[in-house]
Amino acid sequence: MGRKAWTQTDGYSDDRAAPGLSASVGPEGRRLKRSLPRWVWIGIGIAAAAVLVPVGILITVFSVATSL
Repeated sequence: MGRKAWTQTDGYSDDRAAPGLSASVGPEGRRLKRSLPRWVWIGIGIAAAAVLVPVGILITVFSVATSL
């Protein structure tokens, strides 16, 4: 799998890179932007916890109530 991924990346290049250097960084030296800002991922985590914690509590309460 590594070899296939490596060969597929041969077609990608940075137009801002210095000519003749395929592995150089663009003149600005900036990194690529992230797909989503970090605060969005934090919000997704909080939302998931807000849904999963009450569900976990309900499952626990239900399993205790049915075992009596």
